[in-house]
Amino acid sequence: MTTSAGPILAALKAAATTEDGQQARLLGDDGSYTLAEVVAQSERLAATLSALGVQPGDRVAHLGKNSAALLILLFACARMGCVLMPLNWRLSGKEWAWMLDDAAPRVLLTLHGYQTQAAELGVPTYDLGALIARGSADDRVPDTGRGGDDLLLVYTSGSTGRPKGAVHGQDAVWANAQFSAAMHDYNLGGRQDRVLTILPMFHVGGLAIQTLSALLSGAQVRVMTAFEPNQMAALHESFKPTLTLHVPATLQAMLALPAWSGLDLSDLRAVAIGSTDVPLGLISALQDRGIPALQVYGATESGPISIFQTVDQALAQPGSIGTAPRGVEIKLRNASGAQPGLNEPGEILIKAPNLASRYWPDKPLIDNDGFWASGDVASVDAQGVYWFRDRLKNVVISGGENIYPAEIERVLRGIAGIADCCVVGVPSARWGQTPVAVIEGEARPLEPIQKQLSDELARYKHPRRIIFVDALPRNAMGKVVRDDVRALVLE
Repeated sequence: MTTSAGPILAALKAAATTEDGQQARLLGDDGSYTLAEVVAQSERLAATLSALGVQPGDRVAHLGKNSAALLILLFACARMGCVLMPLNWRLSGKEWAWMLDDAAPRVLLTLHGYQTQAAELGVPTYDLGALIARGSADDRVPDTGRGGDDLLLVYTSGSTGRPKGAVHGQDAVWANAQFSAAMHDYNLGGRQDRVLTILPMFHVGGLAIQTLSALLSGAQVRVMTAFEPNQMAALHESFKPTLTLHVPATLQAMLALPAWSGLDLSDLRAVAIGSTDVPLGLISALQDRGIPALQVYGATESGPISIFQTVDQALAQPGSIGTAPRGVEIKLRNASGAQPGLNEPGEILIKAPNLASRYWPDKPLIDNDGFWASGDVASVDAQGVYWFRDRLKNVVISGGENIYPAEIERVLRGIAGIADCCVVGVPSARWGQTPVAVIEGEARPLEPIQKQLSDELARYKHPRRIIFVDALPRNAMGKVVRDDVRALVLE
């Protein structure tokens, strides 16, 4: 463990010294705070948690939607040297119970009406808003948090079985915040950036791609309790964000609004977007309005910023995921374990200071050389720019050839009238596997689709079947669930 003071709280205090003391920098539906007030509230909350028996190293679970209070709780945990464990409020009681049993938090703090469900989970439960209100100016505990302490315990989606808890230390969270600052250039040249947070902060994406780093950089941050397209449109008019972060599903929902074409986006200087392969049509919808779409690549385990586009790259190379920042080492590895050539696919391996330290409680995350194997496939060109191909587990091996569903999906989404689709591999007695495309929407003639596929893809990559469905199966984040699509096809 390092002996220097925790970098997260130190950065917050430093940012607080630069504000004028009048303008709130953290705004939520539950309250607005200057950074000095965030510092004071986190000090009081830390004292309150200490009085409840929370000790350094303890886990503090949170169940509730986005709020300013959640960020105050994060800073309180950083001060105490304990670990924030944000629960996905979209999950079931059984899923929460499994995670709580796995991590054994000291307390469970709730917001937004989750008290009843939380009370049934067997962990001492308190209302976070009430705890913050309980503190007084005289409440103090020593600042014991350090850079080597664990700070976040975030569970993965569990798509391959039980979810795994990725443990992020304070130093790693701080390293990720610096990568975010390099990506976004917060407050450059004296401007005051305004960041609108719409994605849930129980994911590292919603918390750490923009929100935390922007706040530590002195930007103004407005936290939406939960994404709702019409409310976001209203905030574009009133808050006038200069930056925000989308996943494809939320951006698609905004584009579907009748008000989208007339929405005042004049202050919006860039939109970050990631989480999954991003359709070029969504990127074009932003960039046609003069708004760079900054693709960012990463995962729960990687901070999550590993590779990203700058504004210049976004405009010059739409569709790429950008380059790795200084301090991040990327290797690609093909199926034989060798490094692929330029523009050839390989699994992404990452070595970086913002990687999680381990899986909870003490399962290794990296190999002996310090690299984490992502399970994602990309290629790199002669300029060092990376291009996402697909998830390794999604690759269809047909007759000895690797077929990347994301490549087929990009072509299909480029056909007028096709909003979304999913390509999966199914067993084939002759070829081992063959690709099948499932398209969301009403059935339509196949000839134009097949012609577009023939114009852009080799014959062996073409789906052997094309199925139309009213709606693709999705998870709580709006992502298409490929296992469910595959099950649908096999039926």
